[in-house]
Amino acid sequence: IQRFFLYYNLALSLVGLIALATASLGIVNTMFMSIIERRREIGIFRALGADERQVKFMFLVESGVIGAVGAAIGILFGWLGTRIVSAIIKAYLESEGLPPFEAFDLPLWLILLSLAFGTVVSLLAGLFPARRAARVDPVVALRAE
Repeated sequence: IQRFFLYYNLALSLVGLIALATASLGIVNTMFMSIIERRREIGIFRALGADERQVKFMFLVESGVIGAVGAAIGILFGWLGTRIVSAIIKAYLESEGLPPFEAFDLPLWLILLSLAFGTVVSLLAGLFPARRAARVDPVVALRAE
């Protein structure tokens, strides 16, 4: 039984890692598209005196917000899913004459850890695009359009 649960946990971890990698690539793609679409805006910021650090910070904040909002929505849908499954389990147990119990537990520390983890992963995914945005030459960006 222990070996089964070990393999089961490994399989779930692999699925989680694949989902995490997919989400990270989605954030990187979103940030790169944002840089391409806002190249003129970045050029204007740089021409008005914004340095590379400020431009990088702007895109890192955007990346962090994307991650925090995505994590919060994921937590909400996860909680709703567990409530539905828990209600089904309780109804089934009561129909069988068994005492109902709470099948899922969602402690506050896990919610906060998930929110922080989602934000940190999105910040890490946004580092490279933010660096690219900070290196945009204002003269080239303004001349291109």
